[in-house]
Amino acid sequence: MNKHSISVVTLAIFALVAVTSNAGEVTGLTSFSPGQQLSSTDMNANFAALQTEVNDNDTRISSISVVPGTVGVVGTQQLVSTSPILIDSTISSAVTIATVTISTTDTINVALSAHAFAIVATSNNGQYGFVLRRTDCSGTMVGFAGWQPPGTSTDVGTTIALTGLDMAVTGPVTYALCGYKGDAGATAASVYQYGLNAVY
Repeated sequence: MNKHSISVVTLAIFALVAVTSNAGEVTGLTSFSPGQQLSSTDMNANFAALQTEVNDNDTRISSISVVPGTVGVVGTQQLVSTSPILIDSTISSAVTIATVTISTTDTINVALSAHAFAIVATSNNGQYGFVLRRTDCSGTMVGFAGWQPPGTSTDVGTTIALTGLDMAVTGPVTYALCGYKGDAGATAASVYQYGLNAVY
């Protein structure tokens, strides 16, 4: 076997080792030194070892079953809201602003986002809370935002944006965007709901 043939065979072995090195460990290969006479038995044994490992990896990779989980998006988003919800009660009787229901029966992770606009005719340093809760306004809280308008202002409004996360919940499940006054003496607030969405 001439030097050119030896170089080609050596490159072939390195190429096979490179291909299999990311998939599995290949051991027991015969190493060759420059000027050493090659044996077809040793060469065939090296190729057989590589073939065994490549086939083993192919079998393992082929047996992997990837089943995507349940995914989806539900909710509402509107550019114009003409029907405000009046927030004139404290947390013990929070008002439902909007709801969204996920109908799957699988166990899922849920990411929620909500968007509303709140306004008070006259501010008196009152505080307001906005929460995302599972089931209804008395359920488990998964998101929160607060607002305190500056004192003694008139027609003060702000955008309320909040997110929530509920992990490993089994559907079907409903989420509610709720609002309440942080203190009983706060002025009633009008809330315009623009969006409530759930991604799972």
